[in-house]
Amino acid sequence: MVWRSAGGVFTRGLEGALPPRLLRLLARLDELVNWERARRASDGFRQRHMRVDVKPARELLEVLGNPHQAYRAVHIAGTKGKGTLAAMLTAYLSTQQGVRVGTYTSPHVERINERIRLQGECIEDNALADALEVALDAASPFLRDSVPLIERPTWFDIMTTAGFVAMKEAGVNYAVVECGMGGAKDSTNVLGAEVCLLTSVALEHAEIIGPTLTDIAREKAGIAWRPGCILISGVHQPELQQVVQETVEQQSPAARREVVFVGGNSWEERNQMMSERALLELSERYHWEQYERPVWSRLGPRIRQMLPGRMEWFAIQHRGRPVSILVDGAHVPETVHELPSQALIVLAMGRDKRVEAFTEALLRFAPRAILCTRVSDDAAYMPIGELYRRVNQVIRQQAIGIQSPQVFAADLPGEALQRAIRTAADAPQHKSPSVICIGSLHLAGLVRRTLSSDWAAVPTGHPETEEAGRTTVQTDERAAA
Repeated sequence: MVWRSAGGVFTRGLEGALPPRLLRLLARLDELVNWERARRASDGFRQRHMRVDVKPARELLEVLGNPHQAYRAVHIAGTKGKGTLAAMLTAYLSTQQGVRVGTYTSPHVERINERIRLQGECIEDNALADALEVALDAASPFLRDSVPLIERPTWFDIMTTAGFVAMKEAGVNYAVVECGMGGAKDSTNVLGAEVCLLTSVALEHAEIIGPTLTDIAREKAGIAWRPGCILISGVHQPELQQVVQETVEQQSPAARREVVFVGGNSWEERNQMMSERALLELSERYHWEQYERPVWSRLGPRIRQMLPGRMEWFAIQHRGRPVSILVDGAHVPETVHELPSQALIVLAMGRDKRVEAFTEALLRFAPRAILCTRVSDDAAYMPIGELYRRVNQVIRQQAIGIQSPQVFAADLPGEALQRAIRTAADAPQHKSPSVICIGSLHLAGLVRRTLSSDWAAVPTGHPETEEAGRTTVQTDERAAA
């Protein structure tokens, strides 16, 4: 496989995989300001002046007749867990009689179609092209030179509009929508959903929606603005719970809104409790004939299908030895958990990520080595030299001694992956032959493609729950995120 730059990440490397019309529309889309990439760049001006505002999306949707009002919505905000929660809700709703569910999430791992799903399946190319064309054409008056750049619709504004248009055209009656960043000023906050969820609050995008946890909590809780709505939250810090409660109450003091905080001893428990409370609310508010509590074990395959690059295990054979590979797009330290020990880690991160805290989280699992690489030479991604230096600095400060992992630099992700696989396969029998690719969903997408094309990798369950080698390469399951 040829490892390409991810600059123009939504078209490059997919020329043979997408139809010409869709590629042309994506090229038009890529001409717009794209804060998903620009917010990570080294240009401090962009971070200081990034426009996060719901107004352009609202104006664009009004031109199109407010397609997002054609269905009932569940709106999800939070630092981590949004994708998992969206997948759980979608998996359940897609099995219910009389329900047609659309899902809008971000970012994507391999193909842009992943952002819009109908009944849990990625939108087809032609339907995506139709929706993008409608959104881009409607945006033309707002993109004229006479309109100040800061007021023009962005890449995400157009993509969000296209998602809402596509779901209306598909005839969905329920939509599960994930915030792009923050909440109150996010493009998706035109919804005014009756059922809102806030998964968690941590320090991410602090330079835009922070700088403090209090600021971030207030911004994310801002999705619960509709009178009579409910906000179901997994936020467990008492001081942040108070901020969330006050924010929702202050939206309009005279209007009734409810805030419910769920417990749970793990993220899995909290996700299940939030999902079940949200589904119960939907059943009561919209008078379902019946509601049966989800059996999550039965919905597992549907959920995993919607979560590529999230705690996803693969098995390959190299030099006659099975090697387990974990692909995980985790990029904040709070999401680093349940990793195999003594593994080889392939690491790439965005410029705006907390490398030191993330490295400390990785070191809890005593990796044998960390191979630093970069998804592309785009300014959004941290240069290899800087990542290598910062990872090494953390290791030296921790003074781990003889247990310290070795740190290497590799120019291309493919080079890092190949070296990690080779080293894992050559390890003594008592060592864990595992490779972890982590730090970026874009890295996850690149690794998934090369594992499929170059290594004949097979999706598996967690290697500790399978018979190494023989059983793992026969199963067709993916580990849950």
